[in-house]
Order: sequence, then C-alpha cells, then structure tokens
Amino acid sequence: MWDKSTTRIHILLFIGGIIFGLLISKMFYSSCSLSHISTNYLQLFKKNEPEQPEPEQRQPHQLKNGIFSAATNVSLVEIYRFVRSARSSCHACHIVLLVNDNLINTTDFLQLTSIYSVQFIPYHQSVTEYTSIAEKNLHIYFSRWIVFYRYLLHLKSIRLKFQNLFLCDMKDTVFQSNIFDYIPIDDQPNTVRLYGILESNIRTIGTCRFSGPWVRSCFDESEFQKLSNKSIACAGTVLGNYKGMMIYLTLMEKLILTKYTISGCKDQGIHNHIIHNYLVPNTSLIPHETGFVGTLGYSPWVYRNKFGLAINLNKSVYAVIHQFNRSPQMVDQYNREYQILSNDILERKA
Repeated sequence: MWDKSTTRIHILLFIGGIIFGLLISKMFYSSCSLSHISTNYLQLFKKNEPEQPEPEQRQPHQLKNGIFSAATNVSLVEIYRFVRSARSSCHACHIVLLVNDNLINTTDFLQLTSIYSVQFIPYHQSVTEYTSIAEKNLHIYFSRWIVFYRYLLHLKSIRLKFQNLFLCDMKDTVFQSNIFDYIPIDDQPNTVRLYGILESNIRTIGTCRFSGPWVRSCFDESEFQKLSNKSIACAGTVLGNYKGMMIYLTLMEKLILTKYTISGCKDQGIHNHIIHNYLVPNTSLIPHETGFVGTLGYSPWVYRNKFGLAINLNKSVYAVIHQFNRSPQMVDQYNREYQILSNDILERKA
C-alpha cells in the first residue's frame, strides 16, 4: 500500500524525467544541427550574396561556445592531444577543425572525431568554394581566418550563432580548464568583447625579431614605431564573444586580402595592428604573467602545481597553454600524458 511520501516521490521522479528529456532533446538538436552543416561543406561559402536580415519573429538558435582550430599538416597524436584536452576542459563546447581533405575518410580520424564529438571543415574543398582564397593562393596562416569567418556567416544565414568563440593554433596548444569561464555571462545582448592574449613581457614588438618585421612589412615604419613598445599580442590564441569575434574576423579578412602580396607580411602583424589600435571596441589585453592563457615562447619560466598544471605568477591555473613546445619539461610531460598506442601493443593482453 502506497503512502503519501511514496506518491510524492513518484511525482517528483516523473517531473524530473520530463525535465531531463527536454534538456537532452535541446542538446541533441544543437549537436545535430552543427554536425549536419559541418559535413554539408559545399554550401558553406556563398559567393557575393548579401546577408539577409533576420525576421524579428525568428531568433537565431544559440550555440553556446565554440573552439576553432586549423588541423592541417599535423599528426594524429597532435589532433588527439588537442581535442582530448579541449573536450576535458569544456564538455558542452563545439570543437570545429579545419582539416586536410584526405584526413577526413581515415578510420583513426573518424574514430577520434566520434569519441570527442568534433565537427570538421574540409580545407581544400572550402577554399575552392571561396574564390578569393583559391585565386590568391593564400597560405593557411591567412586563409584559416577567412574560412572560419565564412563558416560563421553561413551559420548565421541558417540562424545559428555561437555565444562565445576561441580561435587558436592546434599543434602547440593544450587546454587545462574552461577558457570560456573568463567571459562574463551577464553581458547585455549588444556587448562587444575581444581578448588579446599577450606573450611574455620580456619582449616587445620592437625587440622581437619576428613580430616587429611583420608589423613593419604589413604596414609601414610609422606603424612599427607606434607599436614598438607594446607587448606582443599572439595571433595563435584569440578569445571573444560572438559580436567581438565577428568584428575581428571582418577586419582580418579585409586586411588580409589587401596585404597578402606584401613580402614579409604575416597574420600576426595584422593581428597586432587590430589589437593594439583597439579596432574592436572593448578589447581587453590579457598578460602572460597574471592572465588565464600562458604563452611560453619567450617566457623564462614555467611553473606547475603538484598535479602538473601550468600556473601563472599568482599561482592560478592557466586555462590554456600555448607554445608549450618551447618548454622541454612540458613537451616531456605531454608526450607521456597523450600517447597513441602502436598496433603491436593493441593486440597484447593486459
């Protein structure tokens, strides 16, 4: 015989089941929508078509956070390290990779993308579809920005928008915690946010043998002198909300397509011009020493806690480590943490 407490329990379980089902269906819709358009890549790039205004009665479906990276000319273990650390740090993020077309149909890659829920854009087919890249024969360091921008415009055309985006290099990047935790969640709808990630302050643009010449080549001596005493903003890690990132990518595309023929001009020269001139409103500069991204290239130190996580001078764990391949101790650690097993080991019993 059921008493009142038993009845209450069953009612609560029933209501909980309904709520859980609604949450699962929402997550499934979001994931399936992006997976579908990722494979339908021939429709991603619409040539010379103006954006259509969105009817006020139909709001775009919100995809919360997206991690974008180019996975061309990288090894399977490098992709594995990137997507495993990214997925561990952000369970609900969309991970979108720009990959070589011949990689897409390999068993190992497809298994990896399935395990870690990765969407992908075939690089050469997308470049072919977007005439400005194909005709100009742009290097991947330039073309990735335009492909990502066109991809996001396509999503917008079918009413899909991310809330926040992180664009980064793959080969030398590892995630330690959720990078999107550092973007306020209570912003007003029209708020613009972009984060310029700075390298170690022991070098400036003027004293760096790479960034300085890149700025001078992309622009002129006047711009180089103007930015000479600024810290280096690394183009390999860029964080922002949707509005901030779309403004940034609009500027990157415009400047790339006008500067790409200049000898010695690289994307980081353009990136520093955008960041240090605050061409994107509300740009924040994040220092290597006390910020949430550690860029190890010029850093004279790498500190870790007992769990092997790299920390800043305030002993806070970096959300992302970039250019870890400049640190022998981090390379050794990650080689042990992220391994691909050889075929002969796979057949052995434990």
